[in-house]
Amino acid sequence: MDTTTDPKNAANWPPRVVASIMWHYIYVEDLQSLIRTNHSYSANPISRICKRWREISLSKDGRSLWSSIHLGWDDIYTGLRYEPNPIPSDLLAWLSELYEDPQKLENMWQVHLDFFQLRSRTPSIPNLMALPRISNVRTQHFSFDLLILKFSRLTKVDIAWPGITADQIMAIMISTPMLETAMFQNNGDFTGERPTLVDTQEPLIKLQSLKNLIIGKCYPSDAEYILRSITCPASSKIELTMYREDNTAVLASLPPSLKAPLASSMYIDITSDRLHASREIPDQTPFLIKFDSSNHPHYHVAFDDSTSFGRKRPQEATQLLANLASMSDFSQLTRVGISIRHLPHANDVIRLLDKFSEVEDLTLKTQDLTSFLTALGSSTDGIPSCPVLQVLDIRGSGFNPYQLKDTLAEREDMLSGLEKLIITYDPHLDDGRMDDPARSSTVDEVMGELEDFVHEFEFVEGEWTSSSTEMEDDMSFEAAMYDFEEYCNNPDLTSHDESCMCRNCVDYVGNFGSHLWAPQ
Repeated sequence: MDTTTDPKNAANWPPRVVASIMWHYIYVEDLQSLIRTNHSYSANPISRICKRWREISLSKDGRSLWSSIHLGWDDIYTGLRYEPNPIPSDLLAWLSELYEDPQKLENMWQVHLDFFQLRSRTPSIPNLMALPRISNVRTQHFSFDLLILKFSRLTKVDIAWPGITADQIMAIMISTPMLETAMFQNNGDFTGERPTLVDTQEPLIKLQSLKNLIIGKCYPSDAEYILRSITCPASSKIELTMYREDNTAVLASLPPSLKAPLASSMYIDITSDRLHASREIPDQTPFLIKFDSSNHPHYHVAFDDSTSFGRKRPQEATQLLANLASMSDFSQLTRVGISIRHLPHANDVIRLLDKFSEVEDLTLKTQDLTSFLTALGSSTDGIPSCPVLQVLDIRGSGFNPYQLKDTLAEREDMLSGLEKLIITYDPHLDDGRMDDPARSSTVDEVMGELEDFVHEFEFVEGEWTSSSTEMEDDMSFEAAMYDFEEYCNNPDLTSHDESCMCRNCVDYVGNFGSHLWAPQ
């Protein structure tokens, strides 16, 4: 075979194909990595593979290999946060001059201006008008005037400015209809004027190529203003972080335009991070709600604490589920995930499960499942809560084996048995302390009988949420378990708070039927 015409022979590839391969080989997302001492710019060795590759790398086809200018500081210096302004004035002047001349940067397509935050001021460049081919912009603590070529080629924007406003975000998006990924963060003091909403406001911006939109901490009114102003594909993903007013409920901080997508969701996941002893966990998300529906984007909405140090987080978490139960029916919801430290009263859980009339798959992680199992075994006019539930995953959750067995038996009697049950087998199930002398079976025997009530039974070895891996950092495993057992078994009800879900505290309203766990 003639190798001079063989397309599999790299020597016959067109120069632009070889240059494209070179580019993908040397490209790095984080330009800051170029300054590390152990980094060698990859374009140098790749241009030495052979004479032809070197010629291509230095030709017009390979000009993109040498088109990046990276000015940065090693982490050891940026960590010191020098003041006054550590950015040389000559550099700032050069950048400003550079961006004012349309002839100098007409082919530039990517700009990353990453500087650490300055207490004195935020450096800036005039605008992006001098970059007609720009498609990728990232600025950290470095702003620019909002003059962007109409119908620009921008597809990726990552901006973190102190005090960035909803109007500034809108000004950027309205000029970038080809936008695919957009991230906006307020990395300064959380201040700023909130936009005025108009009920008749119609979407002004069509982002037909949008894949990801991330808006950092903002007021609900800011998020609502932006969400009302854009349209995007149902396949896109939108992530929001809500700033909550003091003592404002979680769902009350949800932008109003998201209530309809939430109610029509097919999947909902609710997470509340537990409050660690240090209360200074970086990147901790106190509350997170994820939901997907067929006609809306995928939403991830995070909420911060409404009080300092998250003092009310446990109560707010249980109130979140109670408020969710007061919403309209989730008629399209088929899959639910909940990870929350404490559950609300059984009556609130019953109201919530009544909304889950079409839920088939439920994952629940909590400290104590008593109120949930009480609700799951309840019925109204012979119809059990969550009537079509097929898969129940309670890994990591603490439960009483006797109650779990009774609940499964009652659902089987109501012809609503489970197809699959997944649990965590905690070591404390084997120590005999959970055996009930009033029952004829031991915990070990009851655990062996669980698989008789489901078609598929799985368990994983591990510890429940109440174990040391989830407890405060300053608590030992033994102390944590002692605290948990005292909480659940102490007969002195005066030591229990209003959200207690132990057996003695469950409120009975007469709708549990023959449930063995209803208070006598």
